[in-house]
Amino acid sequence: MPKSLSALTKQAPEVDEVLDSIIAMVSAHFAAPIDPHKRAPMSEHDNLFLHNAAAVAAARLDFIHDKHFVDTLTGLPNRDCFERDVANDAAGLPERLAILIEPLTAVGMDRLVKALGLDCFVEFMLGVKHVLAAVLPGHARLYRAGTLSFAVLMEGGPEVDLPALIQRLTAALARPVHFQNVPVFADVGIGVLRIGPSAAPPADNVRLMASVTDTARRSEHRWLYYDATIDAHAQRSAMLLHSIESALLAPDQLRLEYQPRINLADKRCDSVEALLRWTHPVLGEIGPAEFIGLAETTAAIRHITSWVVRNVCKQIDAWRSQGLHLNVSLNVSSIDLTDGQLIDELTHSLAQFNLAPQCIELEFTESVLIPDFDAVQHQLMRLHQLGVAIAIDDFGSGYSNWRYLRDIPAKSVKLDRSLLVDLRPDTSNWHIVKGIISLARNLNLTVVAEGVETLLNYRLLRDWQCHQGQGYFFCKPLSPDALREWIAGGQAFAGRKE
Repeated sequence: MPKSLSALTKQAPEVDEVLDSIIAMVSAHFAAPIDPHKRAPMSEHDNLFLHNAAAVAAARLDFIHDKHFVDTLTGLPNRDCFERDVANDAAGLPERLAILIEPLTAVGMDRLVKALGLDCFVEFMLGVKHVLAAVLPGHARLYRAGTLSFAVLMEGGPEVDLPALIQRLTAALARPVHFQNVPVFADVGIGVLRIGPSAAPPADNVRLMASVTDTARRSEHRWLYYDATIDAHAQRSAMLLHSIESALLAPDQLRLEYQPRINLADKRCDSVEALLRWTHPVLGEIGPAEFIGLAETTAAIRHITSWVVRNVCKQIDAWRSQGLHLNVSLNVSSIDLTDGQLIDELTHSLAQFNLAPQCIELEFTESVLIPDFDAVQHQLMRLHQLGVAIAIDDFGSGYSNWRYLRDIPAKSVKLDRSLLVDLRPDTSNWHIVKGIISLARNLNLTVVAEGVETLLNYRLLRDWQCHQGQGYFFCKPLSPDALREWIAGGQAFAGRKE
């Protein structure tokens, strides 16, 4: 069996069925006992039958080949064909180069389709195909490696000037592809993998190259060689994303810790911030800065917020039964504020535990407001009317827009912790912090300073009449029981000497 047919048979078992059917058909047509006697030459009718049977078999095999190894949109060999060619050529060629070209991100594709329709995306990808085919050297093989990517396989000897080739590719792709007179621009990321003359090349070369394309997109020249460190980070991120749903169902992975917010005027604690913690069964402790950002790329963030809302309400109820009355703030994302699901979840949990809405404060960063201010503002107004407090988190971190303070029903602003770093007279941070506190107080907003780490921070904020402070100078985040003991045992900041 030819090499290509052998490879096809391994990946497409129906090839055997086709061949068996053809053999059975030919055998039935020429059914005759086998004997040693000489027979007359094949008739024209029988000869035509064999030719037709061969044509049927060839057409069917071509169809099966195309179904498994050809991309229907571009007509290029597909990812399976690319991986097969890498494996088949491994022992017969010197070093080769594999190049993965992603002309768009998933977010970019989504925006393109929403703005101009699926036909625009199709025309864009076909346009990219023609650009690549025109720029690549004749010996390079071009493939469609995925919905958003093309792959190239070529010899990688010392005579190949890879930087120059990629510069030509990126320069060509910098020119727009036009769709109905609308210019559509690529956002290119390129991953490169060197494949040596090994009998056992990597099993998934496309994935290896794809692991660096996002990082490459942010680099100066928009391309990077495969990097095992970047790949390990990408695999870790994928593992975390896949583990979130099971973590939400597990009894011992997710937990909430609570960090006190201290009233700077009387040194009392009557509110706390809920902070999510995750103990992964394999990876150990995972910080929210790592997994929340990942969850926000999928619908998983909604499930996380629901879990937090339910468990915060449950904890408030448990504390109340122990005689401890605390308000709790919790963080929400932009996805949580795009529709009414959050307010439904919150209303249900408050009713379930017979809690007043005023015991909950929702914190969101200013970046949440940027994508769709009107939609977010509508949901915030609904939450405000319910009686839930609204806080702008990380205020002053770079997105500050005074319109937000005017047009949304915020009750408080939380100063970004970076503003308290190196807080010295006549520095920018000194004047910014003092000015924000003064402005917020004039707008009847409660001002909360995050990241209070030193006695100097505390004294300055108190003297500037900042309302509340939160940070390690007062207390680190605590488990629910530890927090109750910290307050009940007289260890709260109220008893601390300056």
